[in-house]
Amino acid sequence: MRKLHPLYREDDFDITATLLYRDNDWVMIDVESGDTRQHHCGLAVDYGSTTIVMELVNMNSDAVIDQVKAVNGQAVYGTDILTRITFAMEDLANAKQLQKATVKTFDSLLEQLTENTGIHAA
Repeated sequence: MRKLHPLYREDDFDITATLLYRDNDWVMIDVESGDTRQHHCGLAVDYGSTTIVMELVNMNSDAVIDQVKAVNGQAVYGTDILTRITFAMEDLANAKQLQKATVKTFDSLLEQLTENTGIHAA
């Protein structure tokens, strides 16, 4: 709401609101200056045990704008899912390491998409 008030005044009430359907209700998650409907993008992620693939998708046309992939950062903790589950169950700190590995991999892929396309994907 703090972002909304100055935008509609500055831009003569020409704004675009992004809504997300969550818990049986619509929630406004962003507001931008002007009409940005033609630049509506989304992310598709295939979170595999070996490789993570991320696509930036034009939500108006369903066209894939760019695709990047990386080795799943969790692989250093075990090559298969059961090994990683066991590792995580041994200690809460291990589970946090797995989570950090995932976040680091996702961040790297988002950065690559942004560099490749000029579209801020995060």
